[in-house]
Amino acid sequence: MTNEAQLDGIMRHFVLAEPRRKQVIAVDYIAQKYDEGYNDIVIAAPTGIGKSAIGATACLWSSDIEADGFENGGYYLVTQKLLQDQLEGDFKNYQTRDAARRCRSIKSSSEYHCDFHGTCNVGMTRPTPCKKLFSHECFYQRMKSAWVNATMSVTNYPYLFTEHSAAGQLPPRKVLVLDECHTLERQILKFVEITLDEETLRRWTPLIKKVPVFRDVMDFSDYLAEEYIPLLQEKLMFSFEAADDSAKEQAMAKEKAELENYYGRMVRSVSLIRADPSNWIFWQEATKRTQMEAVAKPLDAAPFAKSIVLEMGHVRVYMSAYPGSKRVFCKSLGLDEKRVAWLNLNSTFPVENRKIYLSMVGSMSRRNRDETFPRFIKFTQEILQVHGDTKGIIHCNSYELGEAIAKALDDTPHGKRLIFPRNADDRERAFNAHKKATDPTVMISPSITEGFDFANDLARWQIIAKIPYPYLGDRQVAAKKDRDPDWYDLETVKIVVQACGRIVRSDEDVGETYILDADFLQLWERCEAMFPKWWTEALVWPERRR
Repeated sequence: MTNEAQLDGIMRHFVLAEPRRKQVIAVDYIAQKYDEGYNDIVIAAPTGIGKSAIGATACLWSSDIEADGFENGGYYLVTQKLLQDQLEGDFKNYQTRDAARRCRSIKSSSEYHCDFHGTCNVGMTRPTPCKKLFSHECFYQRMKSAWVNATMSVTNYPYLFTEHSAAGQLPPRKVLVLDECHTLERQILKFVEITLDEETLRRWTPLIKKVPVFRDVMDFSDYLAEEYIPLLQEKLMFSFEAADDSAKEQAMAKEKAELENYYGRMVRSVSLIRADPSNWIFWQEATKRTQMEAVAKPLDAAPFAKSIVLEMGHVRVYMSAYPGSKRVFCKSLGLDEKRVAWLNLNSTFPVENRKIYLSMVGSMSRRNRDETFPRFIKFTQEILQVHGDTKGIIHCNSYELGEAIAKALDDTPHGKRLIFPRNADDRERAFNAHKKATDPTVMISPSITEGFDFANDLARWQIIAKIPYPYLGDRQVAAKKDRDPDWYDLETVKIVVQACGRIVRSDEDVGETYILDADFLQLWERCEAMFPKWWTEALVWPERRR
């Protein structure tokens, strides 16, 4: 155990027995900047520095902070439940007294088993609540109580957003750690956006047959407030009764919990629209899935970042391998650049272990893809052949492109190696299949550029098939690009940097990245200064560029 008597200040709370040099720099920086009066502190720490230990230490350090109106301890937020599981697995390694009690993780009630009702959310949402709720025997309630009373309380962003915004029962803490903070704006915007389509109407309000036509976002919000939300409230009050078997009861409880969450989001978002309709983009269109939908999305997270999440911490520690530029990051959250402390750390990984080869075969943009695709597949087969005995990844940016790649490679000698989840719901199953496979499998996906760990033999190589520009068919994205072109470019740069970080996860790990889309050249020429130096050091340019 770390000898706390030999350490000073924040390092008395460091959670690992042997801190790395850059971890010491980071935690000392947090304490120093707080002493100087900063409450918002950004730690840009590439993979391998050990951000989780930095965040955990900040939570335990909260006992040294005096802040009226904020309780001891810290909330530690992550983007995915998978990352929660990884953090929870680290608790046993923490060199702190009573780590099992002081460090806890929580997920939604549907994640916890109940001997009587299948899952805890069933008993909590029954017309006659489960008796265990009142006898303190409910597993979820015990887990939540332990989590609330822990010093380090880990959860995912949607859980804290919902519990804080809807239930309003969580007290603010002295420390709030926001991991993967490069996604924070996206998390907040996603939480408050609204889509109303005929599929949703059939599920929740079957008496409404079609989505009406609205003049603008205010007309839409008036309809939701005056007609739609009252019907949701009525359904919540009268439509859920006890079922006659456990399977039906579980399904009904799941539906009720989803409706309660949906109802709360609708009420909150209508209030936000009415507060500032100019911050919202609204449109209606027919889609392949439904005849008509109405969509309202906010453009700027800054007006409600504080009320949704930032007010939950006195000291806010933002962490990411690459949060982007300080100007864009602060602007997106309504933070004053002058009042934000920012520490950039370099990668500790040897450059020779993480080479990024610019093997550009042609433009993979939609208008050029048909011409480029045969060369792309030929080069991809060569990479598959070279790495025939090791696992890898193909980042494809869209399911459409992923489908085309999987189909083109299916009849090749490498076809049986491919694992392609065709939707987001199948992604975790595919990842687990790749993880367990004894063969050198290759995972194709547009949505594993962040949050997934392909350390060591899980991937020794990866391909970036297309530069991942955000989809301009999304009118929110297009409107934000019009407002700030730098935002759009920076989002692309962040995704590229994050994707490259999936396969080299320690100083000893080795992996090769291949960027095959020649459109990288345009991005580089326009945005070279946006890429972190530690990342550009790993680039291997074609001979003609030397």
